[in-house]
Amino acid sequence: MTRLALILLFLLMILGQQVPHFPLHYGFLDLSIPLLLTVGLWSGPEKGLAVGFLIGLLQASFSGHLVGTFLLTRSLLGWGGGMLQGFIVRDNPWAVSIAGFWASIINEGIFLLSFPHTLSLSWLYSLLFKGLTSALFAPFFSSIIGRVYHQI
Repeated sequence: MTRLALILLFLLMILGQQVPHFPLHYGFLDLSIPLLLTVGLWSGPEKGLAVGFLIGLLQASFSGHLVGTFLLTRSLLGWGGGMLQGFIVRDNPWAVSIAGFWASIINEGIFLLSFPHTLSLSWLYSLLFKGLTSALFAPFFSSIIGRVYHQI
């Protein structure tokens, strides 16, 4: 059962990365941000860093460019989620949701610093959209990973 849940979660993340042209209003659905936050929260900074590096490598291979940027942002996100392990009650969906929102904002800020581009109003809307979707999906991923974590 635990392997099935992990495989389904991984496939859900892959699906989210394969549809960047999914016609959402201000950007695309990036499920790796709430996934990495919750993996870090449940497994610690070392495993969060390793999973973040692997997901960053996977995303960079799908995008075809910005390899270093994806590796840096996703690795820091997984490690940062693990560092929050002692500060956030991971069973509280509100705390995980707020952490998901801010993790998305910080992730996009690091992405902007490592790959500068012009700021525009559409980028700010995209930033808000990614923050809200991360806040929405983070408690869902946290409950799934929490169940898997307790079964192991």
